[in-house]
Amino acid sequence: MKILFGKSKWEASDLSLEDFLRRAKTAGFDAVEIFLPALKESDLSTLAKRTEDEGLSLVAQILTEGRSADEHIACFEHLFALAAACRPLL
Repeated sequence: MKILFGKSKWEASDLSLEDFLRRAKTAGFDAVEIFLPALKESDLSTLAKRTEDEGLSLVAQILTEGRSADEHIACFEHLFALAAACRPLL
């Protein structure tokens, strides 16, 4: 078993994604934990490459919203696809 140490983006909400990833790597973390819906579209589209370039694994956070089970399911399906495109740690 390998233990990975991760840094959560919510602790560094004032930093840009680029600065956060660089600081996490410099501080010796193996992974980053990021709430995907909070990212800008431009950051989402490059997240997988950026984390890989820094040698970091990604823990992708998602949270569903809706007023019914069907709305939550639809939200989950959308966010799951978004997360999968970011190539998170499985």
